[in-house]
Amino acid sequence: MDNQVNTDTKQIVYNTCSPQDLQTLCTNIESLSKINQVEILRIFNKHSDMVINENKYGIHINMTDVSDVIISEIRHFLEYVRQQENDL
Repeated sequence: MDNQVNTDTKQIVYNTCSPQDLQTLCTNIESLSKINQVEILRIFNKHSDMVINENKYGIHINMTDVSDVIISEIRHFLEYVRQQENDL
């Protein structure tokens, strides 16, 4: 499957992560403090093509629709948080 598909109206971008990788990423995000989860949400919000659903139980994002670029940014942030925790 192509990573990117161009259409006349917009560009659709898919990620190349396995379902297990996405599950691990979600678990890592869920284990963060609320402050760091808000920073993750800011990463998603920087990209206007993201669909973010919110209800009384929280914010939900379909991770299969998240591009590799966003996933890379999130992984870099998670590594930054881990490094900061190790330094303390």
